[in-house]
Amino acid sequence: VGGALGRAIQKGDRLIAYFYSPTCRACKTQEKFLPKLDERTGSVFRINAAKEGQIASAFGIMGTPTTIVIEKGIIKNYFVGVTSTSKLLKSLEN
Repeated sequence: VGGALGRAIQKGDRLIAYFYSPTCRACKTQEKFLPKLDERTGSVFRINAAKEGQIASAFGIMGTPTTIVIEKGIIKNYFVGVTSTSKLLKSLEN
């Protein structure tokens, strides 16, 4: 994985990779939760799975929305579907 996301993963930053599709209704709901996550981590990467098929494939994305918590270069949590802010924030604390 290249670009800013790849660099952040290599640095070992704690980050959120959020995969969405512009036509996905559930993604529009999930989008509402992103500002709080970005506030907490400062590193939310929004990836259009329809446009960035190679990146989505590298992460095993089968559907959107999918939210992945990555810490120290390792996938810590993987959420498929709409996931509440509280559940996502709790995953960052563990």
